[in-house]
Amino acid sequence: MIEAFSRLNGPCSLVIHAQRDLKKHFPHLAEKISQLEAAGRLVCHEKTVSAPGLFHLGDVYVYPTRLEGIGLTIMEAGACGLPVIVTDTGPMNEFIADGENGSLVKVERFEQRSDNYYWPQAFCDVDDLTVKMQWYVDRPQQITSMKQHARDVALERFDWASQEAEIVELFKHVSKRPEENALKQAILKFEARRDGLKTPSALYTNFHAWAYRRHPRFFAVCSAIMVFLKSLKPKESA
Repeated sequence: MIEAFSRLNGPCSLVIHAQRDLKKHFPHLAEKISQLEAAGRLVCHEKTVSAPGLFHLGDVYVYPTRLEGIGLTIMEAGACGLPVIVTDTGPMNEFIADGENGSLVKVERFEQRSDNYYWPQAFCDVDDLTVKMQWYVDRPQQITSMKQHARDVALERFDWASQEAEIVELFKHVSKRPEENALKQAILKFEARRDGLKTPSALYTNFHAWAYRRHPRFFAVCSAIMVFLKSLKPKESA
């Protein structure tokens, strides 16, 4: 995001909320961060802020995240009336309609995390991120209407009270196993890619990454069920 912002032309500023010193955490960006701060284009807040956070300081929420379980800040930003620029993969793109309540950034590549997390990290295309951010800088007159639409979408889709019943019904009717045809296709795809892999861990990682990209909603439901089942496990006495 810092790299993309440094390329922008026109009147704009960037506000970053973090809990670490960015110059120490990203030493290769220290000089660029200092230059942006000196020019008055970048302000870093390194502290804990209670809800509703610092959304009121901006007009557009830029969130090129690599990995999310749910992506709550996307919904929080929308609830505060901010269009969101976010990575174009699940679950992030399930909340944002490109050009309506925000913008979607192309994924440059996927990489599995070292701990074999459920799905891979998605690294956004910095060039495309720059283009999407520049669009808002060039069209300040359109931001007001997009902010209102972002707020409307949040009220309609992100309110827990209105979504609770639908989520409960989803768990009631979710299939105990994938449809037979879908399972067969998954196995065939899995076997077709097996020859190019040399280790069991690589095999597992590749299948995990492919399965999540093809069936992200199913993976999300399965993950939620696993967390719930683990919470039911009796704790050992001291």
